[in-house]
Amino acid sequence: MAACRLKGEAIHLLARTAERYGISARGCHRIARVARSIADLEGEEEVGRPAVGEAIGLRLGARYPDWNG
Repeated sequence: MAACRLKGEAIHLLARTAERYGISARGCHRIARVARSIADLEGEEEVGRPAVGEAIGLRLGARYPDWNG
């Protein structure tokens, strides 16, 4: 299994979202793991902003129906 290392823009997106929506460190780690899976399915070597954005959308979509990334 590859490590969940995020690119620079992806880290900032996750940090801003965590601060705004009160996501815990454990929640951020879960988002990063889902983003790693998304990146793997897309054949990407690194976890970028699109994968993190999609993972955040999956997590927040159910809680905040008006969330649009």
